[in-house]
Amino acid sequence: MENATRFTGKAEQTDVLGVTGGEPLGFISNFSDDRQAATIIFNNLTVALDSTHHQFTAARIVSLSIPLENNTHGVCPINGVSGHVSMNGSAKALLLIRTGGNTALFDPNKGKKKEQAQTDSDSFDFVHSFESTVPVGTDYRISFVLLVELDASDPEVSALLTIDSLDIELDRSCKKD
Repeated sequence: MENATRFTGKAEQTDVLGVTGGEPLGFISNFSDDRQAATIIFNNLTVALDSTHHQFTAARIVSLSIPLENNTHGVCPINGVSGHVSMNGSAKALLLIRTGGNTALFDPNKGKKKEQAQTDSDSFDFVHSFESTVPVGTDYRISFVLLVELDASDPEVSALLTIDSLDIELDRSCKKD
């Protein structure tokens, strides 16, 4: 594993937009001994909105970069994002993840019937797994777009979307077609 692509052991925040409540993003990172895997645990990677805010959408965009060593062949990491979503009334939430030229979408509203969306309250933890590609010679970069939307006609509506952690596993080569 001497020449394997691996993390350098440092994660950096590169961009943050739409900070809710003025709270800065905080995170800690942990890397495996062989630096083939990493876990990033977030503090305040949240977007929330309710009818008292007098607005109908809220978003937060955050980007991270983790430098790689020996990325001479490109890698296809397996990524896992865990978090929590809570939607009351007709609220909607959406998580878009962009990394290495790949886009992953987590839509907790998908599959809900219109009647359910207007009457039920959903609150649950989630894990969303996806593969990505890190091209030769580049670092691992990831961007999260957290979006919540409210229906203006619903006075009891609220939405919360939180990302708790990101798990990344590098130790596999990209499949050749």
